[in-house]
Amino acid sequence: MPRRCKNRKLDSSTFLDDSSGLELIKLYSLRLLTRLGAHRSFIEKAYPQEITFSNDNIARLIGIDQWLDNKLEEDDGVEITTRKEVLQAIQSMHETAEAETDKLVPSKALQHNSQQLAQILGLTKTECRILEFTVQLHSSSILEEATELLGELSLNQLIQALSVLLDAPLESVQQALSYKGKLLTTGLLNLLSDRYLLKEKVELFSAKFAERMLSKETHPLDLFKDQILLTEPSTLKFDDFSHIEDSLKILRPYLKLAVSTKRKGVNIFIYGAPGVGKTELVRLLGQDCGVTLYEVSSEDENGDTLISSSRLRAFQASQSILKDQKAMLLFDEVEDIFGGYQGPFSNLFSFSSQNDNSKGWINRALENNHVPTIWLSNDRECMDPAYIRRFDLSFEIPIPPRAQRERILKEQSDGLLSEASLTRMADSEQLAPAIVARASAVIKFIQPLLTDDEKNDSIGHLINNTLIAQGHKAISLSKTARLPDYYDPAFVNTDSSLTAIAQGLELSGCGTLCLYGPSGTGKSAYAHWLSKYLELPLHIKKASDLLSKYVGEMEQNLARAFRTAEQNNAILLLDEIDSFLQNRSIATRSWEVSQVNELLTQMENYSGIMVATTNLVNNLDQASLRRFDLKLMFNYLIPKQAWKLYCQHSQSLGLKKPGALQKRYILSMEVLTPGDFAQITRQHRFRPIKSHVDLINCLQDECALKDTGNKRAIGFT
Repeated sequence: MPRRCKNRKLDSSTFLDDSSGLELIKLYSLRLLTRLGAHRSFIEKAYPQEITFSNDNIARLIGIDQWLDNKLEEDDGVEITTRKEVLQAIQSMHETAEAETDKLVPSKALQHNSQQLAQILGLTKTECRILEFTVQLHSSSILEEATELLGELSLNQLIQALSVLLDAPLESVQQALSYKGKLLTTGLLNLLSDRYLLKEKVELFSAKFAERMLSKETHPLDLFKDQILLTEPSTLKFDDFSHIEDSLKILRPYLKLAVSTKRKGVNIFIYGAPGVGKTELVRLLGQDCGVTLYEVSSEDENGDTLISSSRLRAFQASQSILKDQKAMLLFDEVEDIFGGYQGPFSNLFSFSSQNDNSKGWINRALENNHVPTIWLSNDRECMDPAYIRRFDLSFEIPIPPRAQRERILKEQSDGLLSEASLTRMADSEQLAPAIVARASAVIKFIQPLLTDDEKNDSIGHLINNTLIAQGHKAISLSKTARLPDYYDPAFVNTDSSLTAIAQGLELSGCGTLCLYGPSGTGKSAYAHWLSKYLELPLHIKKASDLLSKYVGEMEQNLARAFRTAEQNNAILLLDEIDSFLQNRSIATRSWEVSQVNELLTQMENYSGIMVATTNLVNNLDQASLRRFDLKLMFNYLIPKQAWKLYCQHSQSLGLKKPGALQKRYILSMEVLTPGDFAQITRQHRFRPIKSHVDLINCLQDECALKDTGNKRAIGFT
């Protein structure tokens, strides 16, 4: 029994709605079958005298569906149709359709939108026709099926096919699809370099673009609204960015003048940790310049992440569409962009930092963009150094300084936080404005259900959860003050007046101090006291904050610590400096030497006040010690200091006034430190000190733990 031809039902929804558009697709199909030889794969011959079609839908479209239901057995008396007869019928239909070419035009909406783009982008007639055909190809399944008859195409075969399908000169099609043609440079189309079926080889701007081109007559920007977005007004003000005032003094007038003079190639690179306000700053700059700010989206309407190739096409399109408007462009999350772009004809806009063509394409894009563009990233490392010099300005937005963080906390929390919580939270150097804003918004939403204490605790809980999720330390909301109320430099055993040193630093505004000596002698506490005395913020960096398992990262952390402290006019405290300032003469690894070198370089260039502390001064690099302006030993309390401090602590613990017996025991303790008294005060919270016997025994225990070579037990009964 001979095989019957395919009998799939033609779905009218695969066609365009209007009859003229359907007739145009019919013309394209006839040209495919006759002038491009697609009839060879369309008209099949299953038996010597049997004719079938590879696609019934195309047969119905062009009008040869009368042969689809023929019975092919000879004894039925049915006249057998030959391959030649079918081809002659198709050729006759083609001639008839060609005679009506002037009447066959795209839908009204497609024509209107195409002409709008042509006017704005300067598209040629051939470029418009190619764009219209591509839109029809990506929206009509029957046209897609028809073009599949050609099989996979090379670039030259694609150009020849479009020349025939559109009845356009081959040279004009070549120009329209060249690297310099508007279709590719604007990102409307993208051509894949390998062999693909026609629809796959010619990509449209986005998945929604064809639908919008066909749906209704609209403004050109509405055609790209899934990837080129109008931004919202900023919720911040320039006062919130006073910590980058030096950069803004240059950037603000530069952008204003660039907009007014339509300067080409204006690109700004801004980086910083998530939540520091990069996007809000760009929105402010747009308002400041009096322009409309648009953003290249990082996700589509369904919330799915857009690949870098789609975002770059959106950038290309926006540059062309907005070039005559008073506009500015925001390109956020550029981490996956600046690795090396291969150009419009590359396969899927693939990236490679080794590819010279990619760098050339991006460099040209940066040099020739018509619309000022601000590129944002969370990390400077995403940017190939070769591109950095292409930007007019590049700068970091750091976490705001402490005073500014406290002000932002007050404004955003709107009374939800207690003064104590505000003070403690403002101490966190990782607390970005966006973290506070988000946590505040959540608590404000449910605040009718919370008590005042619950509001305070809840917002702190949310902020800490975010900090931890970002890899930072949580803020200790119940932590007692780092500097005891009774702290006094008079209780520190040094050979210099700490108050006089503070006064000198106040006059000079700069200095590097190395404080060394036994643990608990008040080295770190002095840095806290100095911060209060000079009314300067204190930035504390411990070894755990700076050390890293990755080579080179500690050097970056050190540089960032010095830079941030200088920007905030803060005192920089490097605690446990012996952890990373070890003697270079005994270093066994190259990175150990580079860490010391980096620290010394930063110290030489630092214009503020730096305090370093160590319990192991003999382990320090001896050459580096000369870099400190002052090296000061903090020793055990002398008897006079120990007795005075004991009397003060006795009073704070509610004990009766100590007498001669207590004094004798205290004066005999040679290794007492202020830290011992602080330790016992903390113990008192859960192990009450009820008598002088308890207090002195506790101090004896603290002294006995110290490795001083003197283990003599004192005993107090």
